[in-house]
Amino acid sequence: MIKQRLHHFDVIKGIAILLVVMGHVLIMGIHHLDKAFLFKLIDKLHMPLFFFISGYFTFKERESKVILPNLWARFKQLIIPFICVSSLWILYFPHSGLESPLNSTFIGLYSDVWKNGYWFTLCLFELILIYYLCVGISNKINNIYICLTLFIALYTALAITCNVYDNIIMSYLSIKLVVKFMPIFLLGALAHKYKETFDNIISNSTILTLTILTGSITIYYVSYFWEFPGSLTQFEILFTILYQISLIVIVFNVIKPWCQAEFDREKPSWIIRQLQLIGRESLAIYLLHYFFLFPMTWLRQPMIDMGLGFTPLIVVSLLTAIVIITLTLGVSHIISKSKSFSLLLLGKIQ
Repeated sequence: MIKQRLHHFDVIKGIAILLVVMGHVLIMGIHHLDKAFLFKLIDKLHMPLFFFISGYFTFKERESKVILPNLWARFKQLIIPFICVSSLWILYFPHSGLESPLNSTFIGLYSDVWKNGYWFTLCLFELILIYYLCVGISNKINNIYICLTLFIALYTALAITCNVYDNIIMSYLSIKLVVKFMPIFLLGALAHKYKETFDNIISNSTILTLTILTGSITIYYVSYFWEFPGSLTQFEILFTILYQISLIVIVFNVIKPWCQAEFDREKPSWIIRQLQLIGRESLAIYLLHYFFLFPMTWLRQPMIDMGLGFTPLIVVSLLTAIVIITLTLGVSHIISKSKSFSLLLLGKIQ
C-alpha cells in the first residue's frame, strides 16, 4: 500500500512538471501566447499539485506527535539551488535568444515576485518555515489543533497585509504567492494526517461529481477573473481555494487507481514508468529546464492563425517539452556525479 501511494505521487509530479515545461514553451519559446486557453489551463494545474504534495510529505507524525521538518536540509535542497541556478540563468538569458515576460536582470530576480520563474523553491521554503513555527508551538502546548489555528491565523494576517501593504519587502519575499498556495499546502499536510478520510473523499462518486462541477466554474473565474464584475473579485481567495481543492480531488481520483492497476501488473506501461521517472526528478527538471528552452517565434503566427487552438498548441508544446526534459535529465545525470554541483545546482544532498 505504501509503495502504491508513492507511485501515484511520483506520477502526479511527473505530469505536473511536464505541464510546467509545456507552459514555458508557450510563454517563452513561442511567446505572446499567454491568452491561449491551453496556457491558462496549464498555468492553473501544476503548482497546486506541487504544493499539495509538498505539504503531504512535510507532515510526519510519530506516536501522535508531529515531527518538525529539518530546516537545514530543506534550506540546502531549496534555497541554495534557488540562489545558484537563478543567478546562472540571469547570466545566460541574454544569450538564450528567448523573450521573457519577466524582468530578467539581477534586480528583477530578487525584487520581482516571480523571481524569473524560480519563485517556487523560495515560497516552498517559506511555507515550511511557517509550518515549522506552528508545529513547534503546538508541540510545546501538546495540542495539534493549535498548529492548525496558528496556520490559519498567519494565513489571514499575511493575506490582509498583502492587500494593505503591497511594498518591496512583500515582493522580495513573494508573499502574494505564499498566500496563494498556503491553503493547498496545509490541505496536503491534513491529507497525510487523515489518510483514510482523504482516500474516502477522493474515491467518493458524489464528491467527485460536485468537485468537477465546482472546478469547471472556478477555473474559469481564476483564469479570466477580469471578465467578472468588481463585487465578485472580493471572493477571489475563496474561488481559488475551491478550485484547488477540486483539482486535488479530481487528479487523485483519476491517477491513484490508474497507478494501482499499472503497478499490480508484472511490468507497468512505458508511459507510466516515464512519468514516474520525471516525477522523481521534478525538482532538477524545474531548476534546469530553462537553459534548454529555445526560440520558436516562427510558430507564433501560425498558432495565432489557428485561433490559438487547443489541439495544435498541445501537440507543439508537448513534443517540445519531451525533448527539453530528455536533455535536462541527461545533464542532471552528469551533474549528479559531483557532490558539490549536485547540491548547488540540483538541491540533492548525497
